[in-house]
Amino acid sequence: MIPAQPAPGQTGRWSRRLSGGAVVVALVLVVAIMAVGILLLQRERASILRLAAANADHLARQVAAETATLTLLGDVAALAAAASAFDHAHSATRLGAELETTAVGLPGVRAAAVYDASGAVLGASRRYPALAAGAIHGILAAHRDGWQEMGLTPGGSLGLDGVLAVSRARWSDDGGFVGFAVAIVDLGRLADWAREQRAVRAAAVAVYLSDGRLLARLEGDEPHTSAASLVAGLGERWTVEGHAQGAGPVVTGVGIARDLPVVGLVEIDKADLLAPWRRTAIMGVSAAALLFAAALLFLAVYVRAERSRAAADRSLRLSEERLAAALDNGNLSLWDWSVDRGEVLFGDRLAAMLGRPAGDPPPSVDEFRALMHPDDREAVVAAIDAHVRGETEVYAAHFRVARADGGWAWIADRGRAVDRRPDGTARRVIGVHADITALKEAEGALQEKSRALADSNRELEQFAYIASHDLQEPLRMVSSFLSLLLRREGARLTDEGRSFAETAMDGAKRMSRLIHDLLDYSRIGTRGAAFEAVETSEAVAEALANLKMAATDAGAVLEVQPDAPAVLGDHGQIVRLVQNLVGNALKYRAPDRPPHVRIGWSRDAPGRLHLAVADNGIGIAAEHHETVFQIFSRLHSGSEYEGTGIGLAVCRRIVDRHGGRIWIDSVPGQGSTFHVDLPLATAKARSTAAE
Repeated sequence: MIPAQPAPGQTGRWSRRLSGGAVVVALVLVVAIMAVGILLLQRERASILRLAAANADHLARQVAAETATLTLLGDVAALAAAASAFDHAHSATRLGAELETTAVGLPGVRAAAVYDASGAVLGASRRYPALAAGAIHGILAAHRDGWQEMGLTPGGSLGLDGVLAVSRARWSDDGGFVGFAVAIVDLGRLADWAREQRAVRAAAVAVYLSDGRLLARLEGDEPHTSAASLVAGLGERWTVEGHAQGAGPVVTGVGIARDLPVVGLVEIDKADLLAPWRRTAIMGVSAAALLFAAALLFLAVYVRAERSRAAADRSLRLSEERLAAALDNGNLSLWDWSVDRGEVLFGDRLAAMLGRPAGDPPPSVDEFRALMHPDDREAVVAAIDAHVRGETEVYAAHFRVARADGGWAWIADRGRAVDRRPDGTARRVIGVHADITALKEAEGALQEKSRALADSNRELEQFAYIASHDLQEPLRMVSSFLSLLLRREGARLTDEGRSFAETAMDGAKRMSRLIHDLLDYSRIGTRGAAFEAVETSEAVAEALANLKMAATDAGAVLEVQPDAPAVLGDHGQIVRLVQNLVGNALKYRAPDRPPHVRIGWSRDAPGRLHLAVADNGIGIAAEHHETVFQIFSRLHSGSEYEGTGIGLAVCRRIVDRHGGRIWIDSVPGQGSTFHVDLPLATAKARSTAAE
């Protein structure tokens, strides 16, 4: 049987219906594909922006965290510098050496210096830059007048680029301001990192203080986010959605350091960020009518998104590795304490500080307190409890903890509450541990050596004084009897006998002068007057008046530069210093010309007076420039030039007592110049002297 065939009309209708349906289906499919494509494109755009915002936030937090880490290292350097300067008496040279050791020992710290309460430099490390006086007075005012303990000053305020100045104030036990220390932190490695980010993401990177002051523009042009809007935004909730959907030309990331007022800002240009997305959108709209093109577009978008996510993951891992390296290089360990739960999360570095194997379970709050040295525990617990109660802005303490090997490790602990209740008590505190065992051991050894040296010097001074004083009486008796012998029995003595007696008399006189000079030398450190403002010109005039007869006999020409500023010191010893130096020039004059002595001054360093005494005498060979300052050191015999060899030793002793230094420039046969560095008198000392 042959099946029946449809009529031609019916077949056409079915065909048209099928074609129309196919067209409708095709149109619906195209519209659906376009709608799906548009939806996917919008979602991709939002995803890219959200991912970029999250990445920017992460990078900003990294900038803030690394800046905070460098700041804490600078704070450690400033604390160590202040301790070196104010806890121990050192010369400027020795203090500078200690500050250089501190700066070199802390990564990221370029240099350090210590200033007294007037802003004068007490000592500085070798690479410490010359700062503008206005900048130093600004830091001084913040500490002295604002009672600010720790200060952060942008490098731009100091005339320096790419650095941060961390300062620490120091007060005496009675609350008086005694000075401050400054550590210069180098932000150079953050700039290198920022340039890498700009090469990958066309990002602008900057670091601010929480009050809106710019610390450093690490990379890129002027940020679109103003300092005012940044400060205003710190009090609000910065959200990824707000960053991504903002109408501005950039995606903004803000990172706030939790323990310091440091804010990181990262801006990623939307135009560069969305350029690949725009190209994909154009391709998708053009090929929206074709399912295959839509599929390819979807696949391309998916692959591109996956690549972007993979790049973000790699960047995140790199950032975490850098943060871990910074903490490890700085010998730091983070900790996070939940006060409500009584739980604390310690960083991995703490195990090494305690001498425990890596991977050991961290101690609890009570266990960690039990590890503290009994002599330190009460003070540390009181400090952290006071901070939890809201009585202090920052918690800071130094203490010892027991190590697994039975020894003690010194820990510098510093933290800040990041979440407080309405009544001001802390819910959560985050801080950092730093292992300062080596520093404490070095400080202890230095203190012990300083005490031993001071004891030795006191004993030697006392011995010299007692010995010299007790020798005066028997020497006077010898001189008296020799003089009596020559007067009464001189006629009966032979010529040889009289010569013997006269030689003995000369020896007794030289011994008397030697004992007198030795007494003067021993009294410099023990019998000196209190320091006050000393008018240098008056002291020079008094010294030259004492030498008037000797200068006249020698036919000397004396030149004095007028109007020398006042110094802080002992008036009598300053006169003795100038008198010894000028007297030395008159004594060791050249035989073929009259002596010509010039006394001049200059201000080569802030707060210091450079005094120079130059002559045209016989000069001193370079190998003897240090020898001449040693006690009893003489380069000529007594028959050539009389003296005891104590005069220049007295000069150095006086200069050392005044916290200065003395040195020589000399050309044998042409003359010598003695240079003296002394501290200038402060305004307070001058006003006291005037009263």
